[in-house]
This record gives sequence, C-alpha cells and structure tokens, in this order.
Amino acid sequence: MREEREQQRAREVERCKKLNAIAEAFRRKYLLRRCIIALVEKKNNDMKKAKDYYERCLLQKVFLMWKMETDRQNKIKSELAISFYNRNLSQYALQKWKELVEDQRRKDQVARDFCDLRLQNKYLKIWRIKAVEHKVEQLKSERLALKHYEEKLKIKYFNMWKRYPEIVPVLMERKQMRNMWREIVQEVIPDFDPRQRGVILED
Repeated sequence: MREEREQQRAREVERCKKLNAIAEAFRRKYLLRRCIIALVEKKNNDMKKAKDYYERCLLQKVFLMWKMETDRQNKIKSELAISFYNRNLSQYALQKWKELVEDQRRKDQVARDFCDLRLQNKYLKIWRIKAVEHKVEQLKSERLALKHYEEKLKIKYFNMWKRYPEIVPVLMERKQMRNMWREIVQEVIPDFDPRQRGVILED
C-alpha cells in the first residue's frame, strides 16, 4: 500500500511535472506569441509613425513648395498687375495731359480771338473817328478852297465884266476875220465842210 501510494505520488508528481512543463511551454509559447504580437504591433506602430512622419514631412515639403510656387506666381501676378496699372495710369495721365493741353490751347485761342476782336473793334472805332475827323477836315478844306475859288472867280469875272466894254470891239474884229477866212476857204474848196473841221461860220 505504501509502495502504491509512493508510486501514486510519484505518478502525481510526474503528472504535475508534465502539466507544469506543458503549462510552462504554453506560457512560453503564449509569451513568445505576445512578444511577437507586441513586436509586430510595435513594428506596425513604428511603420505607421514612420509613414505618418514621412507623409507629414512630404506634406510639409509639398506645402512649402506649393507656398513658394504660389508666392512666386502671386509675385509675378502682382508685378504684372502693378505694371499694367502703372501703364494704364501713365496712359490715363498722358491722355488727361493731352486733353488739358488741348483745352488750354482752345481757351488761349478763344482768348486771343476775343482780344483780337476787341482790338479790332477798338482800332476800327478809332479809324472811324479818325476817318470822320479827316472827312470833316477835308470838307472844311474843300469848302474853304471852294470859297476861295469862288472868291477868285468872282473877282476874275468881275474884272472881266469891267473890261468887257473895252474888249468887245477886239472880239468882234476877231470874229469877223475868222468868218472872212472861212468864206475864202469855202470858195476855194467847195466840198469843205466846216462842221467836220470845227470851223463852222459863226453868226
């Protein structure tokens, strides 16, 4: 009985050892599996972190490049816009300057025309006054000359009238002599027409 118990105990011990060995093997296998799973999870986690870091770095790099390209394009657009604005502003300023110059030229021309018209009217008025004054002086001179001429004519004819009784016999003698010569010429040249020659006989 004792041996049986010893054998039974030995079998129990052996069984416990086997169970412990199995349990230890299971525990080691479980731990190894857990370790492998942990390593795989760590690897996956590290890969995910590396991927996230790579993607984040790539995103930052792409964003930086995009920002640089956007800034470059915006700078070019801004420079083009400023250049276009300056050109339009210059053209607008030039056009306004031309319009101002043309407007000032028209105003100057109107002012010159108005000044010329005023001067023309002024000098025309002066000329009219001078012309009237000259006409008045001329009329005065003409009247004075006519009066002087009439006075001299009156004196001449008055003197002739006073001498008329003295020169009447001389004039009559001259007239008779002319008529005599005309009659002689008429007798010599019968076809002679004294009216054509201006030597017609006087009555």
